[in-house]
Amino acid sequence: MLELEEHFVRHFNKESLRVEIVNNFLSFIRAIKNEGLKSFTIWIDGSFISNKPNPKDLDFLLLIENDQQKSIREILKKEEFNDKLSKRTLI
Repeated sequence: MLELEEHFVRHFNKESLRVEIVNNFLSFIRAIKNEGLKSFTIWIDGSFISNKPNPKDLDFLLLIENDQQKSIREILKKEEFNDKLSKRTLI
C-alpha cells in the first residue's frame, strides 16, 4: 500500500482530498486484515489514479473468495465506514 501513497498522494498538495481518501481506504484495508482476511486482490481505478488534484473518491474492486463474503459484509456495516464507503456488491 506504500506504492499507492507514493504514486497517487505524495506528489500532490498536502491539503488535497487525496490524503483523506487514501487514509479512509487504508483504514478499510486494516479492518479487512484484522478480521483475518489475508488473501485478497484489489484493483484501483477512477480519477484517483489520474493527475486530478482533488478526486472525489477512490474506485476499487475487492476480489475475495466466496467464503469471505460474510466477513466483508460485517466490516462494511461498521459505523466507521458508513459515510466513507459507497457499498456496491456484486456476487
